[in-house]
Amino acid sequence: MVGQTRSVAVQLVVFDLDGTIIDSAPGIGATANAALAEFSYPPLTAVELAGFIGPPLRESFAHLSVDPADVDALVLAYRRHYAGGHLYNATVYEGVEQLFSELHARGIRVAVATAKQEHFAVRILEEFGLAAFFDTIGGTDHERERTTKAQVVAEVLQRLGTTDPDSVLMVGDRHHDAHGAAVHGVATIGVLWGYGDRDELLGAGVLHLVEHPSEITVLVSG
Repeated sequence: MVGQTRSVAVQLVVFDLDGTIIDSAPGIGATANAALAEFSYPPLTAVELAGFIGPPLRESFAHLSVDPADVDALVLAYRRHYAGGHLYNATVYEGVEQLFSELHARGIRVAVATAKQEHFAVRILEEFGLAAFFDTIGGTDHERERTTKAQVVAEVLQRLGTTDPDSVLMVGDRHHDAHGAAVHGVATIGVLWGYGDRDELLGAGVLHLVEHPSEITVLVSG
């Protein structure tokens, strides 16, 4: 565990989804490759896949060597393939369910803020039997113009009536999580079991780095 040694008293812990609660790389990779194949692009390399997971879809596709004019169509193709078969091609990281139970036992609220579309996030967490742990599950919603991590975090805080950022912690594996939370004055715990690395997370200004979910229980208290 890297970071400050003091415990952080919080009332709400907001979790990213992909790379933090679930290892969704197999499903996301298969879905992205199916979408790319429709437009005769090559499949993702391992390095490209690692960078693809975390940002909003448009940003992820835009960073690939694709025609910018194809990005919106690739996003639509991705969503079609994802809903059609790869949505549940993921596994829950060891220790996260126990972490949620321990946080609840301490009276700490738990939420999700993900760049994944909200209806997909809800379905996934329901499928894996985790949805009941969360006070709210927030995700992107293009009809409501909620497209960035910062906007999703804002929505989660609004839903739960949270106005004190010092009472909240974000938990995530990519710099997008830390930056999106920081917009609202919320500190982030960076996890090293996901798709980001130590340098990325430290560069994003995370409060702590942890290697296992059990370490998070040491950092928070009700």
